[in-house]
Amino acid sequence: MVLDDDLMRDILIKVEKCGPIDGGLSPDFHPDYSEEQVCYHAEKMKEAGLIRAVEYNLRNLTIVRPTDLTWSGHQFVRLAKSDSLWTKAKRYALEKTGAINFEILKIALKKLPEELL
Repeated sequence: MVLDDDLMRDILIKVEKCGPIDGGLSPDFHPDYSEEQVCYHAEKMKEAGLIRAVEYNLRNLTIVRPTDLTWSGHQFVRLAKSDSLWTKAKRYALEKTGAINFEILKIALKKLPEELL
């Protein structure tokens, strides 16, 4: 499965908005993505240290539900919440590297506000 940066951003924003969630964010919170896509992205975000999550095993399927943001997750979402900055960061990353990935987006989100000053 390909990582979708917009879905990761949406998960982070939703978890921040809800605060610590007992039992975790439901994988069906986003109508544009399947439960499998949300769980996969949550698992990768947990591996990256952006979220805390709980895992449930149901019929050979692992459900990953974000419960809270880590320090890194809070720092990222603080910058990524702005739709205009997010769009500019994606454009900047694409122009500078020819690709968009989460690590490059983190750099772009930090760099763009400095350039706007």
